[in-house]
Amino acid sequence: MGDSWGGVWIGTNENLYERYFYTVDPLDGAAGMGGNLQMFGTPGYGSVFDAPGAAIRGTADFYRRTDHTVWYDSPNWGGFTFGAYTTLSAYKTGNTPLSNPRIWGVGAKYVGPSVPIQLWAAYEKHKDLDGLGVITGATGGAFPNATVSVGQSTVPTSTSDQGIQIGVGYTLGDVFIFGQFEGLKYKADGLGVATDIIEYKRNAWGAGLKWNVATGYFGGQYIHAMNGSCQSVGGGCNASQTGGDMVGVGYYHTLSKQTQAYIMATWIGNDDLNQYNTAGGVGAVPRLGSSIFGATVGLKHSF
Repeated sequence: MGDSWGGVWIGTNENLYERYFYTVDPLDGAAGMGGNLQMFGTPGYGSVFDAPGAAIRGTADFYRRTDHTVWYDSPNWGGFTFGAYTTLSAYKTGNTPLSNPRIWGVGAKYVGPSVPIQLWAAYEKHKDLDGLGVITGATGGAFPNATVSVGQSTVPTSTSDQGIQIGVGYTLGDVFIFGQFEGLKYKADGLGVATDIIEYKRNAWGAGLKWNVATGYFGGQYIHAMNGSCQSVGGGCNASQTGGDMVGVGYYHTLSKQTQAYIMATWIGNDDLNQYNTAGGVGAVPRLGSSIFGATVGLKHSF
């Protein structure tokens, strides 16, 4: 590490793509329900916050930590920072049956030192993690609402998934307001049956605020996941009714410099053919088209 050039690390940590999401999130979704990881960084279908090294067929989430990763973070140049990261060869063990899994990404952020504005963008690429297999397998191998019965007839020879996010925020006195957009895209190669799904795309946007008060702060956000679009080998695919909406609200009460008591609540409304889920270790049983309500209280201490 150096003040003039930044630093390089190796190990397991949140990558920039995830960090940009949770640093602006007014609700701590890793601790309880209501955070933006319930709808950002995931195509839905019960998938929320993939753990590092998950030994399953496919991993669809972009809101994730990774093992065996090397990353660079720049110093702060007048409010501007950036970074890049990639997984190493050891990451290939136990993550996917495909041949060469890899994750890499880049991101940049500006936090105005004099004007209270924030701007950020990040891009992440997944190779051979078969995120499309998670989506098409969500209903027993058949893609929801396709014009024909489709899914994946075999394991693809390779896959390529990508996520992009952009955001803007502004501080007005004690209130920070922000908006975000995300686009996810999943592709699979080597599938030859006419009904096999070879591509799925999903966009989402959200807005929220954090209001600092004398005793702590209030937070709230709304996120809308739009209907996806898909393509099969034979060209017939319909991914309507695959969107969803989410509202999260919460209050964090300051007990000391390191300790907060909190209460958070969330509502998730899924379209008929998707299932965005809660986070914070309290995931509901996946059901397509479900509506989910929940609340959580807790005590948070930062070491």
